[in-house]
Amino acid sequence: MPSVYATPLPENSLLHRFISPGDFCDCFATQGSVPLREAAHIATSFPAWVQGLLALRNAIVTPFGLASSGEHSAEMFGIFPLVDESENELILGFDDKHLDFRVSLISDGQMVSMATWVKTHNLGGKIYLNTIMPFHKLIVRNCVARVAQAYPPLATA
Repeated sequence: MPSVYATPLPENSLLHRFISPGDFCDCFATQGSVPLREAAHIATSFPAWVQGLLALRNAIVTPFGLASSGEHSAEMFGIFPLVDESENELILGFDDKHLDFRVSLISDGQMVSMATWVKTHNLGGKIYLNTIMPFHKLIVRNCVARVAQAYPPLATA
């Protein structure tokens, strides 16, 4: 597997406009030269083990009225609707009653980053975020590694 590491959110990320004190934000990156939309499709095409975790999550949270995916928009990447886009970044995500979240994919031709921002709305959101955190980190690292495997770094001369 390619090397994936935690990193600060890139300064030019569109996610910065969402972040307020107390919000959660993390970012993982790897070397890779991948077209941005392809990176988003690879990252959101979850392997079977992630699909299983999502099915379990949905079975647990459905009685509480939580969403299982974003509302369908004109453009979807997996279960996530496209929220915003720039030349080097796609923002995916949606809002729910317990929290709002966005996933950012950034590709500058040499590095691929995947960041997550979460704003909790209530105690249920905080409990949910703390419960899923170990799984979140495994899933995001896997997403970034799968993108890097599909598009290894360009060789330098």
